[in-house]
Amino acid sequence: MEISVDNYIDSIPDKRRDLLLMLKEQIIRQAPDCTFTIKYGIIMIYHDKGWVGLGYRKDGVSLYTCGVPALAEYTALHPQIKSGKGCLRFGKNLKSIPEGLDKVINQAFGTDL
Repeated sequence: MEISVDNYIDSIPDKRRDLLLMLKEQIIRQAPDCTFTIKYGIIMIYHDKGWVGLGYRKDGVSLYTCGVPALAEYTALHPQIKSGKGCLRFGKNLKSIPEGLDKVINQAFGTDL
């Protein structure tokens, strides 16, 4: 059985749902014609030549990319945001998305939106 993006979001407990929705809304503002699907157990968002992924974990929400250079800049500006090789990990108690994520998303999509 294939899960829809809406069902995936509805299944997220607690504050992580709000955080994931904030990230999803920012992505839509930047790329209104992007497409969404569930793949690899997360929400995959495709636009132009690239992609980002959104998934939840026990202590927050992750934004996955293909390891764009802007990730290092973003984490340098916002050391409270943890990161991995190609992802940003937002804690579930975050009230808003720190400024500058648009550059990460633009690079991941391979475009200047």
